[in-house]
Amino acid sequence: MSDVERPMQSDDERFAASVKRLREERGWSQGELARRMTEAGFDDFHQTTISRIEKNKRPVRIGEARGLAKVLGTLVGIMIAPTDEWKIVDNFAKEVRDLQIADRDVGKAVVDYMHQRVLVDKAWRELDELGEPEWLEEGLRELLDRHRATAEYLLSRSYSDSIDDAVDPDGIARAEAEVAEG
Repeated sequence: MSDVERPMQSDDERFAASVKRLREERGWSQGELARRMTEAGFDDFHQTTISRIEKNKRPVRIGEARGLAKVLGTLVGIMIAPTDEWKIVDNFAKEVRDLQIADRDVGKAVVDYMHQRVLVDKAWRELDELGEPEWLEEGLRELLDRHRATAEYLLSRSYSDSIDDAVDPDGIARAEAEVAEG
């Protein structure tokens, strides 16, 4: 009999296989998954219960299936989807999660960038208050002048200029050339 002729059995088999696969992907033992199910309000979930579910020896009630899916961080529909289809859905979900992380990282980088600009501006004011000390040798004066030129260039830019340069590598080369010329 084909999967199409016995969809309930194939759904049950795929669900059982998904429980095992997702549990192992998270590095959880059967006992750990049982503990998490108990914490989620499902009484009488033991390691042996998980073992029997994974072997497709114990039927899973609808509420339990939803609970297992939630504890495993997915949906029942994904757990019973044919493997190739599930991989497509799962890959999409993974890529969306990775984009969320990258988006958060960009936000953090912008905050770090703005904070560093404030620190450079403060340090520059302190340097200006210092004036030109007599002890500053010619070589150090040239180095200081290069740092001032770089700081002036960087402070004239916004974080969106830096993002544009990251997206357009030629922009980085142009920016480096401008600093060298300045």
